[in-house]
Amino acid sequence: MMKNKVTSMLGELETMASELNLPEEVKAEAVTIYENAYNKHYQGRYLKAVLMASICVACKEKRFPMTPVKIISTVTNSQGVNENIIVRACWKINKTLKFKTPSLKAEDYIDKFCADLNLSDKVREVAKVTIEDIEKKGLVVGRRPSAIVSLATSLT
Repeated sequence: MMKNKVTSMLGELETMASELNLPEEVKAEAVTIYENAYNKHYQGRYLKAVLMASICVACKEKRFPMTPVKIISTVTNSQGVNENIIVRACWKINKTLKFKTPSLKAEDYIDKFCADLNLSDKVREVAKVTIEDIEKKGLVVGRRPSAIVSLATSLT
């Protein structure tokens, strides 16, 4: 019974990953995280939130920018899951599996941001230089990486 539950949820994870257009390495990491989390302490919990949190943690591990809000808004079958539930599940996964997920930096967001807005390669390169300059001057402390990328691209 437990094996069937894990298998069916992995099929759902596959569906979510394709809806989010995740790279294969992120998807594989999310599967591993989900299986490990399920085997540790997540049996009987809200498994859809654990799936989404596994994707969120995998994205951070592989330095692929994806927020819980983006996951919820993109996944078609996410009723009953909100950002707080996913964030708590991410925290629990990190604690249980002893992950040390790195914080995403502005450089991690720039390619995706520019691709989403159909910005040219020249804008992307100038924005990267601008971000480096901003970081050297120490102006990024306490700022969200997405806000820094937004600023850098609007300045170009």
